[in-house]
This record gives sequence, C-alpha cells and structure tokens, in this order.
Amino acid sequence: MCFLINKWRRIFFILLIIFSGLNIYAQNNLSKPLIFKTEKEIEIKDDYVFTVIMQFENTTNDTINAQLKLKLPSAIKSYSQDYLTIKINPNKKAFIPLKFSVNKVQTAGKIPLNFTIIDLKTQQELANSTTQVSILSKRELKVFPVQPNLFYRQEGDSVHYELRVINSGNQKARIFINNVLPDFRGNFTTENRKVDIDAFKEKIVRFSKFVSRDMIKVEQFQANVSAYTANDEFVGNVFFNIQNASSNRSFVDPTNFNQSWIQQSSNYVRMTMRDVGAQNENLNFMAHQEFSVGLNEFAYNINTSSWKNNQDMLLTDSWLKYQRNGKGVLLGTINSNDFDMPINGRGVMFFNNFDKTDKKIIVGAAERNYNLLDNFNPNQYKNNYTAFANTRFLVREDNELESTVLYDRNVSVSNFILTNDYRWTSKNKWNHSVRFGYGFSKLNQTNRFENSLSLAANVSGSVGKYDIYSTNYFSSGYYPGVRSGALYLNQRIQRVFKKFSLWTAFTLTNNNPKSVDNNLTYYTNSNQSKALRAEVGTSFRIGNQFNLSISPKLNVEQGNVFNVNSFSYSPIHFKSSYLNGSFSWLSNSRNHQLVLNTYAGGYTFDERSDINLLLFGQLTWSYRFLQLNTSYQKGSLMIAEVYSRNNINNHLERYNAALSLRKDFFHKRLNTLLSGYYNFDRNFGNTFTFGGTIEYQPFDNFTINTQINYNKFHSNFFTNDQSYYQVGVQYNLPAKKTVTDIKNGNLDLFIYYDYNANGVFDAGDQIADNRVVKINETTFITDLDGKIKYKKVPYGDYVINLPGEKWFSQDYAIHLNNKTMSLAIPMQQTGIVRGRIVYELTSNLEYQVSASMSGFTLVFTSDNGQIFNVRTNDRGEYTAFLPVGNYSFSILEKSLPEHVYAKIFSNKVTVHQEDNIDYEPLVLKIKERKVNIKRFGN
Repeated sequence: MCFLINKWRRIFFILLIIFSGLNIYAQNNLSKPLIFKTEKEIEIKDDYVFTVIMQFENTTNDTINAQLKLKLPSAIKSYSQDYLTIKINPNKKAFIPLKFSVNKVQTAGKIPLNFTIIDLKTQQELANSTTQVSILSKRELKVFPVQPNLFYRQEGDSVHYELRVINSGNQKARIFINNVLPDFRGNFTTENRKVDIDAFKEKIVRFSKFVSRDMIKVEQFQANVSAYTANDEFVGNVFFNIQNASSNRSFVDPTNFNQSWIQQSSNYVRMTMRDVGAQNENLNFMAHQEFSVGLNEFAYNINTSSWKNNQDMLLTDSWLKYQRNGKGVLLGTINSNDFDMPINGRGVMFFNNFDKTDKKIIVGAAERNYNLLDNFNPNQYKNNYTAFANTRFLVREDNELESTVLYDRNVSVSNFILTNDYRWTSKNKWNHSVRFGYGFSKLNQTNRFENSLSLAANVSGSVGKYDIYSTNYFSSGYYPGVRSGALYLNQRIQRVFKKFSLWTAFTLTNNNPKSVDNNLTYYTNSNQSKALRAEVGTSFRIGNQFNLSISPKLNVEQGNVFNVNSFSYSPIHFKSSYLNGSFSWLSNSRNHQLVLNTYAGGYTFDERSDINLLLFGQLTWSYRFLQLNTSYQKGSLMIAEVYSRNNINNHLERYNAALSLRKDFFHKRLNTLLSGYYNFDRNFGNTFTFGGTIEYQPFDNFTINTQINYNKFHSNFFTNDQSYYQVGVQYNLPAKKTVTDIKNGNLDLFIYYDYNANGVFDAGDQIADNRVVKINETTFITDLDGKIKYKKVPYGDYVINLPGEKWFSQDYAIHLNNKTMSLAIPMQQTGIVRGRIVYELTSNLEYQVSASMSGFTLVFTSDNGQIFNVRTNDRGEYTAFLPVGNYSFSILEKSLPEHVYAKIFSNKVTVHQEDNIDYEPLVLKIKERKVNIKRFGN
C-alpha cells in the first residue's frame, strides 16, 4: 500500500512541474505585446528563389504600428522593402510573406537571415527571429576541349592540348584526370593528374606530347582524356584529334587514318647469337616479309639455326607464299590445327581465299619432317606424309558449310578422316553448329582396320534474360586424331543483372582412346580418364574500382597411374571441393592494379577416407612499370597435380614469387627489363632465376638487344647452376602496301602570296610558309620554302583547298595521271563585304511567304570571271571574303521563295586590300496577288 502511495506521489509531482512550466511559458508569451515567428530553416537546392512567412500575433488591446528591419547577408537579395511598415489590430494575427533570392554562385552552407520588429513610436525592439537559409550541396562538373583538333609537323616539336574543367557546383571539388595516348607500338601510355577547383570556377589543364619518330609516321591519332570525382563518379570524356600536317609524307588511305598507328609492320630481319660462350652456342637467323607488286602478293618466313660444334643446321617454320586475287600457293613448312589431326611438316599447299571466312578451298600435302634441309627420300615419304583438303562455303547467306578430308600415313598406321560442319544462326539469334566425322584406321603390317566416327553439337543463345551455352562432343575409341575416344559435355547458364551476375556450369568428360597398333597400348592406357566438374558463382562490382566473384566448385576425377614395380597402369580416384574467390581493384589514376585469386577446400584420392586441406592464393600487384606476382598452394586441385609429385603419398606444397621491372629511357629508345623468380616445391626442390633484357634503338627500325639469365636449382639430390647469354640485332622492314593495280605518283605544290595578283611568282611576291593546305581530306602545313611533297599518291581526282580569310586561293580540281605533277598556287589578298537582306512590304495584297531569312545565295563575279557563292544566316546576314578586285553580284533567283524577287538585280562593289565593306541592305519584294472585282447592280 505504501509502495502505491509513493508511486502516485512521484507521478503527481512530475505532472505538477510540467504544467507549471507550461503556465510560466504561456504567461511570458502573454506578457509580450507582440509574438513574432518565422521558419527556423529553409533548404535551397535547385530553386534559388524562396519565401519566408512572417507570423504576427498582437496580444494587447491596442493597435501595434511597427517596422520590419532586415539584416541581409551579401549573398541574399530581398524583393521587398528593407524597412517594411506593419500594422496589426488588437488581439489579431497576421501572416506576411517575403520573397528572397540567393546568389547563384553562393557556396554550400548555412546563412542566417535576421528579422527585427521595431516599435514606430518608441523605436524599441518588440521581437526578433532568425531563419537559417541552408544551401544544399550541389555537384556539377564538366570538361570540354579548348581546341579539339590539333596539328604537328616535324619530329622534335611538341603538341599541346588543353582541357577546360568547369565547376558549376557550389562547393570545392577534386577531380582525377586520366590522359590515354597510343605509344605507336601497339600499346597505350597513361598520364594522370589531380586537380582541385573552387566552386563556380574553371581551370585549364594542359597536356603536352613530344613528337617522336614513331609519331611522325602516322597520319592521325586520338588522345582520350577522361575525368572522375574523388568518389569515382564519371565526369566526362573528351577526345582530341591530333593530325600529322608534315609537308613531306606519303599517301595513306583516309579510311585507315584512325587505325594507322596500330598497323605496325610485321616485316623484319633478326639475327641472334644464343647461349654465347657455352657448349651449345648457336646462331639463329629469322626473317619475315609480306609485300605486293600490283595485285601480286608475296610473303616469306625464314627461321634457321646453326651450331658451332658442327651439328646439322636447322631450317624450320620457313615458307614462301604467292597469291593473286585470293588464289595462291605456299611452299615449305605447313603448320595447321584446322583438322582433327594436326599437320606439321614440309610440303606444298594450294589455296583460294586462304584468309577469308566466307569461302575458301585448301588442298595440300606434307611430309612429316620439321627440318626443310633434310634430304628428300621418296621411300621415307611414302610412309611419312599427310594429304589434306579443306573447303568452306556460305549456304543461304549466313549459313556456313565446312568440309575437311585428311589422309595420314606413318610407318605403322594409316588414317583417314572426313568431316562436315554446318553452322547457322536462327531467327531468334541462336547460334548452332553440328559436326559429323568419319574415321578409318589401318595397321599397315597386318591390314587390321577399324571404322570410327565423331559427333559434335554446339548451341548458344538467350531465353529471356538467361544466356545458355552448350558444347558437346563424342568420338569412338579408334577415331584418329588427338580427340579419340572422347566424350565432352559442357553446359553453362548465366544471367547478368544490373549490378551483379549469376552462373552455373557443368562439365562431364570421358577419355578412352584405342589404337590398332598394340605397341601404343601403354600410351592409350595412360590417357584413359573420367571427370565431372560442377560450379555455381556470382560476380559483382563494388563501386567503380572493385570487382568480386565467389564460386563453389566440385571436381571428381578418375585416371590411371603407372606402377613401376608391376610395369602396368592402375586406376586412381580423386575428389576435390573448394570455394573460389577472386578480387580485383583498379585505382582512380589507373596506375595501381591488384588482383587476388583464392581457393579453400579439401580433397581426397584413391578411395581414402581422410580429407586433405586444399589452400591456394595468388596475388598480383601492378604499378606502372613494376609487377609483383606471388602464390602459395597446399594440396592438389586436380588429378594431374597428383601425378606430378615424386611420391603419391607426399602432399603438394609450393610457393613462388616473381618480380618484373620495366623502364624505358630517351623517348623509348632504350628499353630495359629486370625480372626475378623464386620457386619452392616441397617434393622437388628450390629454383631461383634472375634475368635482364636491354633493347636499344640507335636509329629508326634498327634494334640491338641483349639478354642474360641465371638459374639455380637445389634439391636433396643435386644442385645445378646455369647461365644463359644472348645478343642480337633486328631491322624492321617496311609494312606491306595496300594491294591495288592503281598506279601512283608524286604531287609537288608551291604556295606563295601573289601581291601583284598576276598569277606568277615574281618580284614583290612572298613564299607562303606555315600555311594550311588540304588535299581532299588530308591536311598539310607548308615548309619554310612554301612547298608540299605528297608521295605515292594513287592516280585519280583530287581537290586542293587553302582555307583562310586575309588571303584567298580558289580550289584546284586536279587529275593525277603521271609520276610527278607540280603546281604553283598563288594566294591573293582579300577584303570583306558584309551586308544583309530585307523584305519591303508595300501592300496588303501581297502573297504569303516564309519569314525565314537563311539560305539565300549571293553570287559574286569578278572582272576576270572568278565566281564566289555566299549564303545568308538566319538573320539574313552575309559575309564574303573576296580577293582584291571589282565585282558584280546578285541574289541567285533559285534560292528565293516563290513570288519573291530582288528590287535591284545587279550590284557593284570594289574590294581593296583588307577592306571591311558594309554594303547597303539588299531589298526583296513580294509580288502582289491579282484580285478580280465584280460589281452587281440593277
């Protein structure tokens, strides 16, 4: 009972205190003659105009006459009077809105807006209130090229291109700029900048590129500049088109301008001395060249080695090729993996459209001998050769039929293979492929033979948002080739969502090859295996820099292991299951890259109950010219790694680390590479390798290189040290020209300023150096002698244009049809004629015409017959840059609307040097409509 009394007593006193406080607050407010309030806070985001509602309450029986006094910060402007007179009746309320605006260049933050109410009689403060104007953060960054098109003209110059960065947001921003350029050797170079820019400001970021010898060889390329915020938000991407304007260069097909820098020549001559100072010192000579003469295409490849200790010289991977209009012959080394049995030997091959994918025919034969210098023995050839043919045709437009036939004979076995492969794409964009093969194998000694077959079916496509891939192959045991007795089934389903992807995959393999030659029994037994692999996985992106994937995997295998004691193969079973995770990170500057790949799980083999730990981790870190790679593995991922151990009972454990450092100097004329490698293997031993490469280019296309390697291997059984040194030179031959039967010649131009306007370079005239000239779409800049030399230009029609304002030259249309064409082009001084066209309205009966003033054509004709056309803008204004002289001009009637004509048809004007003439308006009149009036009367 006492407990309840005490509890209610506490509640009573708490309520008493609360109501007492409210009563005091109410009395204080009632004691004030004027209660005045405004909003506590107003947020500004996109609309910079806002309204504040002032709330008044007169608590007295008298009228209050007061004045509003505003204290405005400089960033806020009021649309009302700063001193507003207010009248509030007794015991009444009033609401007065005031409109304000914030300066659009005001930075983010809070600005106090103070309101004070002053009594008009006593000038005493009656009330006040403060509204916080909160300007929310606004991020708006843009990038623009200052000049998107730039030119370079000679080696040693520098090209400067500028990026304008504009911060239209209301807070300071930091952006990362990534500048990507080609290195003109098939790769890219990257330059990174970090720029801080204040709110409502802009900055110019300048980049420079040294014009190297490699760069002067290309027609044009693009610099790709992209910008990101510190939060990895994409700001923008800008391309600068940088063009070669050298006055002396050869023709390049304009369609290849953007790709020309990656079209590196594959033609070279290389000589290398290998293993210098050692017992196996040898000299290697390699050469490759492709060239054309008209429509005739030639190519050759040479790879020969000779040893100082009188070993036989080797000539391998060497051939000669000739073709014309897609038809040709190849003589020498033939190496092809387009058949079920690989072809590698010396022979001859005839082909039609060898490099095309839509239609081709190939027929050939090769002796299975890799050295072209070995003597040819007909008896050996009969038992050691391959004959083959391959055809590919299009059926019904996109459907493709490919057939192959191959006959291979060696000392013991003769093989024959015939295949047909049909590929097509269905209307629902599914890709299909069906393949059938027939095989025949015969043992030459006993004439024992076996028939065989192969089947393959591949399908890929989409069902809704799911992508499906199915690859299937089967061949019977005696099928010739590298995939005999094989079953391979691979199925994969994946779906890509907005921020992540999912997939699942299943693979089943069964290899059971057979041979008609009993001497190959051990070989076929060693290749018998079964495997089942399954996995599911997901990958997703974290921000703009991180990628993560996770995939649990299952692997079940069966194979044969050779038992030395019984000299036979016995089966071994292997199972593993593990979780595979990979992680990659790329820095904003694109300089740092980190890739981590891990496995964690367990495995068991040979029907043993114990589960062994499986761990694997590989880390790769790249930073500009530095790369570090390290990995650790404990346990076996697959059955092949069980085979590789010295003792099947010893578990695999190994660690390796590799470091490489690439650095170039003197504008990439000196390139260096240092590398180190360490490997620890618990079952085999330790290996340490160090290598270094230096490549120096003293002049164009010629390279000297040297390489040194040191290797040390240590195990419980023996230790081995080995050094290797090689030195060589290489000269890059010119690239293959475009195959064409069109002849070419040289075009020589001389540009000069013709002060006396007589069309002849004589006394008083000047050379026009550093002048832009365009020949069709190719840009040049004249040299100090005002000349341009355009070499190896295909015969045909060309237009020469010299853009400019103060000096003028007419366009020259030429037809090049001889080895050398020379042309002197005068440029004449110009003046400017400006004017406009107006309508004259005279009657209400005029025809209705379009009010557009653009597109009217004015034709200026000089005394010597030169004609210049100028068109008006949307305001009817025109500007004509004309050579010095007398002109008559008029408005082209065809450019005028119907029913419109010029009041004065022909006009006269005289243009002097650097004149700026404002011609009187040209008046257009509108024809009146004919109106027939009929009167009616009694």
